[in-house]
Amino acid sequence: MNHTGGTTVSAGGLLLAASTTAPSSGTSGGTGLLSVASGAYLDLGGFAARFDGLSGSGTIQNTSSGSTPTLTSPNLVVGNLDNTNMATGAALTSGQSAFGGLITDGFGSVGIFFEKVGHGTQTINSAVPQSFTKGLAVFGGGLVLDMSNMATPT
Repeated sequence: MNHTGGTTVSAGGLLLAASTTAPSSGTSGGTGLLSVASGAYLDLGGFAARFDGLSGSGTIQNTSSGSTPTLTSPNLVVGNLDNTNMATGAALTSGQSAFGGLITDGFGSVGIFFEKVGHGTQTINSAVPQSFTKGLAVFGGGLVLDMSNMATPT
């Protein structure tokens, strides 16, 4: 799946039925900002996804019936955040994005391997501990794990 613009999940859930890909004009960007509202979720469904940044306070999970216990490449890639959408060149609101929700492996054995690429800063400032276990990599920009909203950081 390759589309331009952002993706907003304002209620209920969105289950991916294909991987999202980087636009042809660049290799580090995503497909716009992903916003998941409180109580809503995005399920990778065993596929890989690329977004320019994450916002909102919902859940990102990877429910999968796959049997790959170890991921060999990231399946949640967040990148760009340099004030432009890689696909359209349109200006974004800032070079920073904050996500206050939950990123979790979900049901199944595939899980989530999170990778931050490109410019800008992605902040994860959730009040709950993140529970993705397959990997975390930073290859550009910054990733801030702000645990100040948590009652007891873990």
